Amino acid sequence: MRIVARVLLLLCMFLWVLPVAPIAKANSVLDVTITIFVSPQSSFLSRITFHADKTFTKQVLRARPVKTAFHPHWIRASMTMHHRTYLYDHDGRLFDAERKTMLIIPDQVKHQIEQYVQIVEQAHFGNPLSWEQVKKSFQRMGFAKSSTSKPVSGFIRAGSRHADVQPLTRNDTMILKASGHLPQTLARAEPEELVGYFLTSLNEHDEHTLRMTTSGEASLPEALLYVKSIKRPKEIAPAAAEGLSFVAISVPVDYVAQSGRDKSGHWLFLLHRRAPWERWQIVHV
Repeated sequence: MRIVARVLLLLCMFLWVLPVAPIAKANSVLDVTITIFVSPQSSFLSRITFHADKTFTKQVLRARPVKTAFHPHWIRASMTMHHRTYLYDHDGRLFDAERKTMLIIPDQVKHQIEQYVQIVEQAHFGNPLSWEQVKKSFQRMGFAKSSTSKPVSGFIRAGSRHADVQPLTRNDTMILKASGHLPQTLARAEPEELVGYFLTSLNEHDEHTLRMTTSGEASLPEALLYVKSIKRPKEIAPAAAEGLSFVAISVPVDYVAQSGRDKSGHWLFLLHRRAPWERWQIVHV
């Protein structure tokens, strides 16, 4: 019995001195969780945890912070690592959400984050199929809105390279958002196209998409967000924007105010881009 007791005592002492806590801590540091969502209000999320190397985590944790605000409606994904939450936007910038700073990260770190995000986006949005593939299998289909995961009825109409899903009701709109292609479309839009997206979003009471067309700090009249409906011209005159940083566009509109009264007038949109290769943003209405 004494021999057994001594063996058990030695075993307990051996287990007590094992470095369990440091190992657990090291493993938690290496876990990087990427979450994809369509908008900050989305209830439908996709989340995958990756096992990153120590070099990646060190470079993120030690990245130089720059005090700046981020555009909450231009966020592409969130990244959780070492009990911190970071935000990754559609321009490839990384922000520390709690400290409200942008992190200056090396290109290889940005490339790694981009790879993680693309993997989760593929799981969240799926892969686009050619029209030839789709029309062989489907004539009518149901799909889910990425922001809520609620089912939507729709039908497929002609498209040369993609499945063009047309919602059946007024409320089941914004297919670009559901497919994950909305940010790229807005980033490539000309000034008059961006104004068109703004007015369409306003008419559909889609504040998230409306805010995506702006700089995030745009001066928008509060009454604008309470417009019940708006009728815009079919075509908005294109602006001579080549080589310019600022463009002003005047648009005639008819709209119904919150009071129910019909109104009309010209709305003046001021748009800005920081460089010729960057996207246009609405900065004032």
